Amino acid sequence: MGIQTNAARNRYPGGRSFHEEDRDLFFGREADVNRFIGLIMIKQVIVLLGKSGSGKSSLINAGIIPQLQKSESYKHFIIRFNNFSEKDKTNRLLPSDTVIKRLAAPVEANINEELESAIEDKRSFWYWIKQNQSMTDKLGNKKFILFFEQFEELFTYPAEEIQHFSDQLAQLIYSPVPSSLRKEIDKLEKDDKISESLQDLIYKKPDIQLVFSIRSDRLSQMNVLTDLHPLILQHCYELEALSEDDAEKAITEPAKMTGDNFKTLPFSYDKGAIRKILKSVTDIEDQKIETAILQIVCRHVEEALVKDRQDVVITTDDLGDITNIFQDYYKNILDKFPIAEKEKVQNLIEEQLISDSRRNTLMGDYIKEKFHIPQTALDILEESSLLRKERFTRNRFMYEVGHDTIAAAVNKMAVSRIEKRKEVLLEQELVEQKELILKKRRSVRSLRAFLTVTVLLSLIASWFAFSYNQALNKINEDNKKSEAAHAYMESVFKNDAIAYAKRKILHGDEFLETRESKAEPLALKAYTEALQILVKYPHDTLYLQVRDKINQLKKKQHQK
Repeated sequence: MGIQTNAARNRYPGGRSFHEEDRDLFFGREADVNRFIGLIMIKQVIVLLGKSGSGKSSLINAGIIPQLQKSESYKHFIIRFNNFSEKDKTNRLLPSDTVIKRLAAPVEANINEELESAIEDKRSFWYWIKQNQSMTDKLGNKKFILFFEQFEELFTYPAEEIQHFSDQLAQLIYSPVPSSLRKEIDKLEKDDKISESLQDLIYKKPDIQLVFSIRSDRLSQMNVLTDLHPLILQHCYELEALSEDDAEKAITEPAKMTGDNFKTLPFSYDKGAIRKILKSVTDIEDQKIETAILQIVCRHVEEALVKDRQDVVITTDDLGDITNIFQDYYKNILDKFPIAEKEKVQNLIEEQLISDSRRNTLMGDYIKEKFHIPQTALDILEESSLLRKERFTRNRFMYEVGHDTIAAAVNKMAVSRIEKRKEVLLEQELVEQKELILKKRRSVRSLRAFLTVTVLLSLIASWFAFSYNQALNKINEDNKKSEAAHAYMESVFKNDAIAYAKRKILHGDEFLETRESKAEPLALKAYTEALQILVKYPHDTLYLQVRDKINQLKKKQHQK
């Protein structure tokens, strides 16, 4: 029986987060959903924080919102600002405009005309919440929950826009009527231009709750809001990595789902396949399971093994080398960049951030300055889970490849690329040697013809002897050139190794210049990698220099 159906729905989202319509496929976060719903019941403001790719957006959209929708007491709004760009000012909504647009969408066809005519200033959060309140009061009182996704994007906007957003939010949640509108409303009341029902609507304080979803490493940016919102960071919920049991549920439960709306019929994994997947998505250093990486692997299983090959039970052998999955994933990310930028990004990842499948760490400032890679490119690499960013000091960050499995896959591609480069150079060498051989043959043929002529023209025997010696000298020179070509190839590979080692040494020097607590271990790591690269050339001065750097650094650490 065939596995593929005519439906278009996937069981795993892959590289994107879960959407609201994926609620039935969202497994492994049941405990987090229940705990967060409990917080919503008792707290007005909650901050949801977690690492990039930890699943914050998925938790909100496929976990929390579906639970809220089971009750008719809640009306929710999902709000996201997107990063500010100087290049796209004309098409970019400012933060306050984004909020207003989202609040206005549900009520545009059901405007309270009396409120509309009474309030002149319609560019406030309060006005549009009142319009929503007017509509929901007819259906029964409702609580409004504003979910601000990827809230760190707010802080990419100019300071005055951040302040305007903060002012609007404060006027919405801390007083029944904003101070900016109080005079206008008092005048309408004095002139008896407000009906009793409108007066009730205006002074009835809406029940509003706020959820800010933000990356852990950007949480401190919210401090700029504490002047008007002093308790905004009081209630934080940190989304931890999945446990092994929960991760197994996220793998197996979507595969079991029945129905005719999936691309495949139900399938299963044997225990060996589950263990192999979990091992591939577990970070070696902190032993935490990477949620985003897990979904990428499962989506590959669904598309490549079940849909295309029609496997019903996924085994360890079916999975093959999981690094191949990430090679395709890596290629797809690189294809997002223009050709010129793609080459820079590829060189950064393959030659700087990875050495023999080991992950290196580089400062963000150093990457941008030395390799001319813009922050927007680093953001794309981070959002796709290819790179991970960690705070080094207050305003400085370090970047590394997001997972050891990805590093191994990328390194395999890099090695393949180097081998192809060697093949091209070897082919060029063979072409040059072939040309030398042909040149020799032409020289020999010319010599034979010349000898024939000289035999017939014995009168110029002395000239023949001279020419003969010249030809032989030429042949000897060509042989020497052939040998030199081999020596040249060896020097090319040595120069490449020395250049690569120099970059590692520069990285180490850069770390030491920061004088931060982590600088010396990172520098020692970079110097050690350089020494390993130069081990074939122990008499080279660079080998001796980096060996001295390592000894000095170890001696310094020992003295401490």
